[in-house]
Amino acid sequence: MMFRRPSALVCSTCMLLVVGAGCARDTVEDDPGAASDGNRPLDPVATGDIAQLDSLFSNAQQIYRAGEFDSARTLLIGLRGRAQQEGALDAEARAMTWSGLALWRLGNHSEAQRIGEQALEFKRRHGLTDQYYRSYNALGLLAWTENRFFDASRWFKLATDAAEELGNRYAAATVLGNLALVQTELGQFQKARSGFLSMRETMAEIGDTMYEANSLSNLGMLEIRLGNPQGAVPFLNDALKLYESVEYGTGTQSALGQLGTAYRLLGETSLALASLDSALQQARAQGLRQDEASNIELLAEMYQEAGDQHRALQLLSQAKEINAELGLRVEAGADLRREAEIHLALGDLDEATGFASEALVIHENVGVKLEQLWDHLVLAELADQSGRREETRQHVSAGRTLADELDARIAYVELALVEAR
Repeated sequence: MMFRRPSALVCSTCMLLVVGAGCARDTVEDDPGAASDGNRPLDPVATGDIAQLDSLFSNAQQIYRAGEFDSARTLLIGLRGRAQQEGALDAEARAMTWSGLALWRLGNHSEAQRIGEQALEFKRRHGLTDQYYRSYNALGLLAWTENRFFDASRWFKLATDAAEELGNRYAAATVLGNLALVQTELGQFQKARSGFLSMRETMAEIGDTMYEANSLSNLGMLEIRLGNPQGAVPFLNDALKLYESVEYGTGTQSALGQLGTAYRLLGETSLALASLDSALQQARAQGLRQDEASNIELLAEMYQEAGDQHRALQLLSQAKEINAELGLRVEAGADLRREAEIHLALGDLDEATGFASEALVIHENVGVKLEQLWDHLVLAELADQSGRREETRQHVSAGRTLADELDARIAYVELALVEAR
């Protein structure tokens, strides 16, 4: 089974889940006097410089929010240079952090890592403690994207501690929501739900429409993971309305992708195709490579279910190329499992077994239990059709152990279906 990954949004992501550095609200609430170096009072000239830097930074964020990540990064590089000239340490640090986020969105992970670590070192060197959580959060999102879930959890824990030390409920809520993304991937679904709900409550109270939409979109995603696509649709429709009200295209395309997944599982083929096609077009227009691959994978699954195995393989080849380029191991493993299912449908059991076995190794190394469960169930089907009864029992047994650890309805349902067959 294939799912679209959740979103991590920065005010700019949804994905949708939110990065604690965000939109204009973040500038106002978290960084009063952000351009000051903290060591001297502000004279009138310096105050004017700060106001101008804040205006430039707000403009860069709006462009980022519009999905024009290359343009936003260009502005942020220029802003950093100007901040250096004026000795505005806070503004320089923020420009570095957001430049790294733009690179993350564009899929340039190695450079995003370099800039993100450079920004954190800069903040530590100059004692910009009120900005630590931003760097921790940004580095956590990058680790989550790259399936480095232990690293992501560690960064988000540091971000939470830093935000709480500042007494910043807004920042703490965004980080908690991002940690829920990791918990989703690790199958810790109740913890993830709690994180998304907490974020939704805080953002609704604060009045941050975009981040409230992020939490709704990810609650929809979680319902899909748990085998409740019907329950996901209201969350996703509410998220879409909120995204459209603030004209946040990155969030809109992500919610559309999740909605396409829900409609597909509900058997609403025309609605699913319309949602996924729109999401794919928007992802490509914004240069969101990971989201592009997710939408292609879901379209491949629809073609596979319709019996067009060769078209499904063609689409998967496109998604695999993107995932390899971005170094996304979980997604690469899911693509291999889907190829195994297609070759199973074509009657090529040996090749299918090779793909599924490779997928299982990848997912075991990363530690994603739900993906491992799907891998074992496909391998059980393959062993059964090949007459390898003991191997079939071994894979079913492994799947049952994983289902018990996950304690999720969808895991037990899929396991029961395979055992029945």
